[in-house]
Amino acid sequence: MLDGFSSYNQILVQHDDQEKKTFFTPWETFVYAKIPLALMNVGVTFHRAMDISFVDEKDKFIVSYLDDITIFLKSDFDHL
Repeated sequence: MLDGFSSYNQILVQHDDQEKKTFFTPWETFVYAKIPLALMNVGVTFHRAMDISFVDEKDKFIVSYLDDITIFLKSDFDHL
């Protein structure tokens, strides 16, 4: 079982869309370069990225759900 700790923050925001995720403070302006957790559909976006990454292994010996990845193999040698 693998836990994708901070997994959502690993997906980059397209450069053209970064200005849409800008926020202002009295001291500075901030732009998200990676997807923040508070956005809608972040979990779905990450899950789709996992499905694309593991397209050959998916549902054979890897199951991903949200930010968790479960790997089922018969032996430790296969796992390594």
